[in-house]
Amino acid sequence: MSRFRFASTLAFAFSLAAGAQHTMVMHTPESPESREQSLCASAWQRPIELFPPSLIGNFTHPVSTRKPKAQAYFDQGLMFYYGFDTLSAMQSFHAATQEDPNLAMGYWGVALAAGGDLNIPINDPCMELAVKQSRLALQNRSSANARDQAYVDAIARRYATDSTEPAEDRDPKQLAVRYMLATRGVYDRWFTGEPSQPDPDAAAMYAVALMNLRPWLWWTIWGTKSNEIELALQALEAGLSKPQLKNHLGLNHFYIHATEEGPYSAAIKALPSADLLMQAAPERTPHLRHMPAHTYLRHGDWDKVVQANLRAVAADQWWKNRCEPSIEAETCNPLLVGHYRSHDLLFLGVGYSNFGLWDNVRDTADKVEDNAKRFIAQQPGLEHYLTTRVMMYTHFGKWKDVAAIPPPQPLPDPHSPTYCNKLTFKLATAMYYFGQTMVDAEAFPTAAQLAAAGSPDRKNALQHANDKRMIDDLFAFNQASSCVADSDVGWGNNTATSILTVVHWRLLSRIALRQGAMQEAIEDARQAVQMEDLLNYDEPPGWYVYSRETLGAALLLSGDAKAALAVFDKNLEDHPNNSRALFGRWQALVKLGSPEAGAAEKQFRSQWTGKELPELRNM
Repeated sequence: MSRFRFASTLAFAFSLAAGAQHTMVMHTPESPESREQSLCASAWQRPIELFPPSLIGNFTHPVSTRKPKAQAYFDQGLMFYYGFDTLSAMQSFHAATQEDPNLAMGYWGVALAAGGDLNIPINDPCMELAVKQSRLALQNRSSANARDQAYVDAIARRYATDSTEPAEDRDPKQLAVRYMLATRGVYDRWFTGEPSQPDPDAAAMYAVALMNLRPWLWWTIWGTKSNEIELALQALEAGLSKPQLKNHLGLNHFYIHATEEGPYSAAIKALPSADLLMQAAPERTPHLRHMPAHTYLRHGDWDKVVQANLRAVAADQWWKNRCEPSIEAETCNPLLVGHYRSHDLLFLGVGYSNFGLWDNVRDTADKVEDNAKRFIAQQPGLEHYLTTRVMMYTHFGKWKDVAAIPPPQPLPDPHSPTYCNKLTFKLATAMYYFGQTMVDAEAFPTAAQLAAAGSPDRKNALQHANDKRMIDDLFAFNQASSCVADSDVGWGNNTATSILTVVHWRLLSRIALRQGAMQEAIEDARQAVQMEDLLNYDEPPGWYVYSRETLGAALLLSGDAKAALAVFDKNLEDHPNNSRALFGRWQALVKLGSPEAGAAEKQFRSQWTGKELPELRNM
């Protein structure tokens, strides 16, 4: 074992000993201490325009009101809710109650949207608002019809409206179980109990209540369904199987989420839903426009991955403009633009990367980080987006560009005992040092360079200068990683620490490869694969520069083309049409002298349209 590998592994192991729990911090719209900045504090009351059907769709869910504008605002609110735009949903539902103060379902809608979505959990200010609004819904219950009353009763169960316990002390997880059971009653009465006119929203609300019991833990990493997702799929498929309901955008949206985390055979069942949303998602709901990409990526249809995200980013633009020149503007929807636009752009960049379109990738990575930086003070969970340049630039082996990436903040001395306290962006700093150490590995003197150096003294000086730089950057990476482990930083559906463990082994593999230690490079890459396989599902994957690309390339460079081929094939099984795995597969078949090499090259070139081919040593 090289001293680099031993020292770094030991330091990294100690730095992560405490570990970080799975906190899903990405999904927190603001820091816990900034209650006044919550969307539920005041922004939900701001006026919102009533969009025409050409922009918001023709969706309707009739409620107990005689005022057309109140009904229109309610329908708009429910559409925004289905599009995970909870702020616009709350504003629309509130506008419905302004048009008709006796509309129980308007208050129901505000309380519903205050509860967040599958990505955004409820916080204290939103719990307070939800309790107040569900009480108003109950106060106006007598003016509602029987179906509306059932919905109102269910939302009262969700927030324990009859409790005297302070809102901030109520446990959302316990209340989620009560709400799921209540929505099951609404589903049984108004969906399965009304065969001639089943209510699709009853099925959608029941399904999402089930999914909210354990968000993003619906399938195990081995492809086994949880009980709640089994029941949710039954409800969603029951709705989508009815010809008059198959175009319901909420059912189709939730069906993509319910299937995408499963094995390939489950994920592609949502292809009809993806195709529908590609055609029918309204312009004012960018997340619905983005959602097909989740299924298309699982299917390996990269053309549609890019097209879906281009449509989403185009829809994001109207909302982004409303945040200019200030994100504090009353017209700004910070959650939609800060979180969801960053996600759309990242997904688009991953799509471009699979085609080898470097110029597009570089431009998109800049937009991702610039967008996240604007909102990160209010939404600290956006920090993982500040790793985009490092990840995408290293994926292309653009080492000069990686070296030129500015640090995310002024860098304190990593040897300082107060180092962690001085780091505002712990994760982004760790990944910055990952990139710099990768550059150091690229600069490691080759045998030819050492030979050209001439005298032993000049050779030693050349090695020493590089060793010192690499040791310093590797130490700083480990130190910043330890700061991450002691915090609650998240990375999508994973802890940042779990992904940094993958990064650690990827980094050591790169160093070993550049130093000519092939067996160490292979073993380190194998460790990265094992750690990556344990990550929770995310889309795009948290570590989207797949470790099997690295392992397969190391095996191929070592001369073991047969083992490399098996690794690339496994990567393609998990990630269909992944272009770099297709490239590796082609190169392995060439080395093996296989007649399949020609077809493999054709398949690779059908995906990779960039000017430069990948390089095995950079994978």
